[in-house]
Amino acid sequence: MKVKLKVILTVFVILGFLSCQTSVAPNNQELTLNPKIQTGVLDNGLTYLFQENIKPENRIELRLVVNTGSIQENENQRGLAHFVEHMAFNGTQNFEKDRLVKYLESIGMAFGPEINAYTSFDETVYKLSIPSDKPEIIKNAFQILEDWAHQISFEDEEIEKERGVIVEEWRGGRGVQGRYLDKLFPILFKDSRYASRLTIGEMDVVKNCDPQLLRDYYNEWYRPESMAVIVVGDLTNIDVKKEIETHFSFTNQYKGREKVTYNSPIIKRTAVEIITDPEMTYNDISMFIKKPKRVTDSASSYRAYINELLGVLMFNTRMEEIYTQPEAPFLYAGTGSSSLNRELDMAVFSVQAPDENILGGFEALLSEIEKVNQHGFNIDELERGKSLITMILNQMYNERENIESPTIASDLVTYYLEGGVIMDIEDEVALLNSFLSDITVDEVNEAGINYFNGIDKTVTLHMPESNNNIPTKSEVLNLFKKVSSTSFEKNSVEVVDKVLFDKDLTPGKLESLISDNETGISTVILSNGIKIYLKPTDYMADEIQFSAISYGGLSLVEDGEFYSGSMASSLVQMSGLNGFDSIELGRYLTGKNVSLSPWISDYTEGFSGGSNVVDFELMLQLLHLYFTNPEFSQDSYKVMLNNVSEYIKNRSNSPQTIFNDRITEILGGGHFRSKPMDLLSLDDIDFKEIVDVYRDRFKDPSDFSYVFTGNFNIDEITPLLELYLGSLETIGIEEEAKDLKINLPEGVVEEDIAKGIEDKSQVEIIYNGNFIGDESDEFVLSLLSSYLEEELRVKIREELSGTYGVSVFSNIQLYPVKEYMFGVFFGCEPGREEELSTAVYDTIELLKSGFINSEVFDSVIANYLMSMELNIENNSYWLNSITSDVLLNRDFDNILDTDVSFVTEDLFISLANQYLKDDQFVKVTLKPE
Repeated sequence: MKVKLKVILTVFVILGFLSCQTSVAPNNQELTLNPKIQTGVLDNGLTYLFQENIKPENRIELRLVVNTGSIQENENQRGLAHFVEHMAFNGTQNFEKDRLVKYLESIGMAFGPEINAYTSFDETVYKLSIPSDKPEIIKNAFQILEDWAHQISFEDEEIEKERGVIVEEWRGGRGVQGRYLDKLFPILFKDSRYASRLTIGEMDVVKNCDPQLLRDYYNEWYRPESMAVIVVGDLTNIDVKKEIETHFSFTNQYKGREKVTYNSPIIKRTAVEIITDPEMTYNDISMFIKKPKRVTDSASSYRAYINELLGVLMFNTRMEEIYTQPEAPFLYAGTGSSSLNRELDMAVFSVQAPDENILGGFEALLSEIEKVNQHGFNIDELERGKSLITMILNQMYNERENIESPTIASDLVTYYLEGGVIMDIEDEVALLNSFLSDITVDEVNEAGINYFNGIDKTVTLHMPESNNNIPTKSEVLNLFKKVSSTSFEKNSVEVVDKVLFDKDLTPGKLESLISDNETGISTVILSNGIKIYLKPTDYMADEIQFSAISYGGLSLVEDGEFYSGSMASSLVQMSGLNGFDSIELGRYLTGKNVSLSPWISDYTEGFSGGSNVVDFELMLQLLHLYFTNPEFSQDSYKVMLNNVSEYIKNRSNSPQTIFNDRITEILGGGHFRSKPMDLLSLDDIDFKEIVDVYRDRFKDPSDFSYVFTGNFNIDEITPLLELYLGSLETIGIEEEAKDLKINLPEGVVEEDIAKGIEDKSQVEIIYNGNFIGDESDEFVLSLLSSYLEEELRVKIREELSGTYGVSVFSNIQLYPVKEYMFGVFFGCEPGREEELSTAVYDTIELLKSGFINSEVFDSVIANYLMSMELNIENNSYWLNSITSDVLLNRDFDNILDTDVSFVTEDLFISLANQYLKDDQFVKVTLKPE
């Protein structure tokens, strides 16, 4: 496992729990809203909420929340709630046809990240992220929200074009998971209207409905009394309340329907469904336990909520400690809570089991649940769980001034739709800390029993159709009886009572420190030759990010050891460090905010990681141990081979996997290293070779470049760098990667793949060849990809209604040889592949001939400049930029350089002619069988 993998994964579970908007205060007194949030209701019933927030700077988040979704559709309107959302971007009273999107893109906003919307069972939410420094932009943004609220045009021509787009969105969602949901939802929502109101709707309705039905749904449900406007961000230049009153005091002249609440009953049952699919690649057993929606409206109910969270974390830790052992009954198992709809939550348990032990894997999960019922958890587990939550709480508190506006806006959407109270973060952290101090194991055990049990259970076994060990429903049901009647022994208590880092080190010395005042980057050289790049920042209060990189990678591994080498870093992560196995290491690191992982790629190797300020020294200790004291466990080796074997067995069932593998193989010129691993490849993996490859790739710490960004003081961390990095033994070698002669194909390569049972196709066109440009060409090609993505979105999606989305990418490899790939990807209806491919070629040829859309060109430049405003205050951006420049021996000046004056329309045209050649590309098409 990765160092701290358990903690990293469970952070998301914790944040999912703690993001609940209902927070409480001690003694069950009446709660008040965070005073930073301003709220009110207009005379027409529309609710508004707004909050000043400075992260990120110069940005405002706007949301229009409509408290209705697909559940309110009539039978002949199924899919129209979602259709209405689409039409909001296809013409309004003040922005005809596509002018709305074009205007927003012209000011630097991108469709998707900053302009978006979603529809669910119960609501429809529209999103805008805008710059806050121009009053005209703010004014227009409020006008757009108002237009969405009651002035969408619904022109017949635009409706007809959008039908195909929605059908393609539906088609893109088809596949093995789509077919699974088709069977799951009617079971989960038995005897409920929700079972027949999936948001995407019925395609017969979407393709054939009278346009008036769309207008009817909009007029009936888009009403001010069912809406909220949410504004969060830098509100210095805006009178929010005045803008809302100006734009949203309208009255809907149409008569609305009374909103009906549709129940989802909790039924006493254990439903089992066996679902086989020819494209399924693994055996998944899921158990869903429906529960009433949680109401946390008092200190006691919130405390119960935290108790349940602790139980979930401790159970998942138990599961991980099982599946990381040889002969484990399952490959993975875990649980988490999820919202089903406005009135139901559910506990979700998931097991991935090997082909030969499907029932055994599920029985093992049920047995662990029954152990909780019979014996509960122990005090040592509870203390580790508390330490993990405490770490997250401290992180929340330390970053309380750095909560970003999109997060706050999302919280306010939930608050409006589901109720509760949002507390001030300092009060909430204090409250949770007060709970953690005296929560008992008996409390947690009681909460765990409530969580793990319920009367309404749905179990699905989702497996490859080719599996020869498919259980029956009765066999699954019998497991419940068998397990509930079994008496289990209580888990033994194992405490890690040893020190991870027990070395007596002789620190090195700081040889030189050179600081660049312009970029704020300092270069440090230690006495053993190790070179470190430091970028102190204050973007986050409690974050330090780290990477290290060195040339070489698998290119320096002999072909016969390639498969072993590709497993080397994984085995070390699974095995542990310095006498600690993976379980001991996981327990030791619980509650510490640190992550670190070694990796080996084709041409480089290195580390990725990070920590908070307090655990920075621990991260350096782990780094030292990965060089000096990695573990190579035979048990972990067996687990790894077993997991890889199970992964390989059925992977070829997936059309997407076959498609991606074939593209990789073609672009690799058929070289064996570009081919996917198969079961025969496992015979080439050898434990000793794995150990040798890892030791060889990480034998010289001075061959790496180390980069740290985040909240640290250079003078304060220098002694730690001298101790943990300066004490490492170094050799002083400077390795270079070897050209493996994995050559791109010559000329045009076109191939069709017939795989898949859904009525869907995918096309990928990849221009490729030798890259002869410089750093500026690399940058301009990335802008060119954005330009063509927008041009093709308009052409293929909007004009031809041929796809839901087009993706365009550029990928430049500068080492050890200079190569480029420039790709276009889209999904479509079978039979339209050539038509839409021709549209791609024609669009590119039109550009190459000298025609360029100046409006789109300007929007691409504006979006780049707008995104750079955010990137320049982001630790990840600095970490990646410094690491890349170090690797390529480039100056750091380019990191702050936002000059795009040299980027011209003529340069786009020139590079398109140079790199998008009609006699040098790969085109692979995936069609149904």
